[in-house]
Amino acid sequence: MGINGLIVLFVGRLAEIKGVKYLIEALKDDCLNNIDYTLVIIGEGPLLELHKEHVKKQNLDKKVVFLGVKTHDQLPEILASADILCAPSITMPDGAIEGFSLVLIEAASSGLPVIVTRRGEDESVLNGKTGIVIDEKKPDQIAKALHELLSSEQLRHEYGKNGIGHAKQFDWEIIGKKYSDFIKKILIPDVK
Repeated sequence: MGINGLIVLFVGRLAEIKGVKYLIEALKDDCLNNIDYTLVIIGEGPLLELHKEHVKKQNLDKKVVFLGVKTHDQLPEILASADILCAPSITMPDGAIEGFSLVLIEAASSGLPVIVTRRGEDESVLNGKTGIVIDEKKPDQIAKALHELLSSEQLRHEYGKNGIGHAKQFDWEIIGKKYSDFIKKILIPDVK
């Protein structure tokens, strides 16, 4: 991506549910001051201009890069260039939450540690093993998690390695077989 230093990546639609505003706010935390990193935001959406304005007002222009929409074919190279994926989604006022996020599995299978907010019974990120799970709408927790991972190459490597192994259970062949077995069990009950 032509960026020096470590790369924190966000991939997704720039909508309120994604919680990007809290990620941008986290970058102002003093614990991140002496770390050479860039937040790369991939995606577009209704809040794109608002987020760009927020970055400018916070004087974070040199810390945040907006790359717009990228194709699914471009994503593996982007993930390979990054060091951490951050997905700070939130619960909406009507109770809506982000569902299963494929980008979290793609990041894990690429060896990236992930920072994600708690989302019910989500098994895509194992806290303390493949990434860090935080509370939503908490820029201070995002900053602390970023600091922890950005400051430790060993921890990034450990979580990334664990993520690769963990992501294998979400492989299409494995999931397809589970569905197939389930459907067969319903349609063809055991005959005695």
